[in-house]
Amino acid sequence: MRHLRNDSGMTLIELLVAMLVLTIALTGLATAFPVTRLAVNEGGQYTVAANLAQDAIEKIKRYGFTALDALGSGDISSSIPVPSGFSGYTRSVGVENLETLGGIVTLKRITVTVAFKLQGSNVSASLVTLLAR
Repeated sequence: MRHLRNDSGMTLIELLVAMLVLTIALTGLATAFPVTRLAVNEGGQYTVAANLAQDAIEKIKRYGFTALDALGSGDISSSIPVPSGFSGYTRSVGVENLETLGGIVTLKRITVTVAFKLQGSNVSASLVTLLAR
């Protein structure tokens, strides 16, 4: 009886073609890493800005409506400075009277805008909330 050739293994050409296909796929994946890293960094900066804005809104809520009346309307940024450790961020806080009832303000709009530099450009994130008496 004659034995046929055993073709159960891979030839060198098949191995080289498989390595080429794998190299092309991994090269495409590797090019995505720098873009992903920039996107994660950008997202982190926007998250910090949103947290700083939320921090200002929470402080205003703790002050209460009466204390907010004493600060007045318009820009009250100097009353709510950015915490230390966030040197690249600036925060502006605006208060606008929306509704009055019998000469007494009953509803205010609070707008907090946090500005920062992102890849050399000035950008900002804003949060707006309403505060009722």
